[in-house]
Amino acid sequence: MGESNDRYTQTAKELTRKTNNGEINWQAFDPSEEATGSTVAEEGYKTKYKGRELKLYRQLEERDLTETEKMLSPDLTIAGTGNPETKTIEKTTLKIRDPDTGGEWTFPNLSILSDLHSAVQQSSAGVQQWMDKVLEDQ
Repeated sequence: MGESNDRYTQTAKELTRKTNNGEINWQAFDPSEEATGSTVAEEGYKTKYKGRELKLYRQLEERDLTETEKMLSPDLTIAGTGNPETKTIEKTTLKIRDPDTGGEWTFPNLSILSDLHSAVQQSSAGVQQWMDKVLEDQ
């Protein structure tokens, strides 16, 4: 699995690099249809790249705390914030779909996907171009 993880990591890094360089352009979309059960999907982007449709979005999922987590986080109960029996997990999801076959696959849950999401957010908002204009004034 180590070799596979390296390949997934390299792919995510390359998508991030190409997004930062403007080689891949993403459009915002409403990912609420991607949510299931106790999951909320937000901040979605999609693109077509090398014959595949890609969807990238953040997911918030509420899950029960383990007994260990309950012992380690008494501040939740004391502060009275949220449900002291659950916690919210944030992850970034990348789905890849073949438009010809309709086959869809979800990229492994790797932390590097949050870097890709950040790059996509910056690219979609034109942050680099804006910063260049701001810095021209110096």
